[in-house]
Amino acid sequence: MSKMSSVDACIDADYHSPARVPLLRVLPQTWAGSVACAVGSLVCSLLLLRFLQISGLMLQHADPINILAGCCIAAVAAAAVESLPLPDADNVLVPAAAAAVGLWWFGLSG
Repeated sequence: MSKMSSVDACIDADYHSPARVPLLRVLPQTWAGSVACAVGSLVCSLLLLRFLQISGLMLQHADPINILAGCCIAAVAAAAVESLPLPDADNVLVPAAAAAVGLWWFGLSG
């Protein structure tokens, strides 16, 4: 959930920016908001996983490239769900999508 609040702050910064380019004509989401969601998700994921790795809770022997790849895939999944026109459900679905993809990735290759 801390990841979601950090990502919401990135997206909110885009929402108030003057350079808003719509993702599609029928959606209120913007490209910059989707990129902000992906980048914010990636940064928060890497920081949280690094913290868990340093503290010895998980992924002690994981390959850093594998961690980066899993975080990138989860961030793209979060941005894809964020770009859907789901005004209230995205607060639950974005972290759920990122968690599901992360669990799938690290469960298979971690």
